[in-house]
Amino acid sequence: MTECGCTTLMNPPGAVRVGSIGTPLGFVEADVVDDHDRPVPPETRGELVVRPRTPFTMFLGYLNKPEQTVEAWRNLWFHTGDYVVRDADGYYYFVDRKKDVIRRRGENLAPYDVESVLNRHSSVLESVVVGVPSPLGEEDVKAFVQLKPGVPEDPKALFEYCARELPFFMVPQYIEFIEAIPKTANQKAQRFQLRGRTGGRQFDRTDFGIQLRKP
Repeated sequence: MTECGCTTLMNPPGAVRVGSIGTPLGFVEADVVDDHDRPVPPETRGELVVRPRTPFTMFLGYLNKPEQTVEAWRNLWFHTGDYVVRDADGYYYFVDRKKDVIRRRGENLAPYDVESVLNRHSSVLESVVVGVPSPLGEEDVKAFVQLKPGVPEDPKALFEYCARELPFFMVPQYIEFIEAIPKTANQKAQRFQLRGRTGGRQFDRTDFGIQLRKP
């Protein structure tokens, strides 16, 4: 990201781990913290925070935005806004942007966790999961699904599949089929467009009587 000046994590030459964003480079220190800035143990999701070991290798603050600077640099760490997991060997794995995390019934869930399950279904080409306002407060989970060519819409089958494969609080409340996922020039899904999308035909899990597995 721009604030870090340049790459801060990279897979070491000859020691690449598939799916990992690497380990911290020599000029930077990194850690993973919870929402109270407490370090979390390996294999636990948290926010990636970084700070320089070498002067002037990272930005010092946002121009004319002192409050934003203090917030970003609280407790002497720069908060990237990225959720990651660090393994026991110190390799980091990107999970999701913190701003994209969905808050549902007191649980925080990463869209990626739901999307990865949906994308394994034989009928699904790609999916994007977002949080939408819930009448019960916080958010409900909504999945936008792009089907493979020639596959008919079958929302009930997808709801039943999700109910089998996901914890109850991650199962989408709504599914909307979409012809193509809107993307940026870098081929990243434009979640903000989907959050604000109106007029589409969405299916509600409640209408199909899907039972969720609860602890």
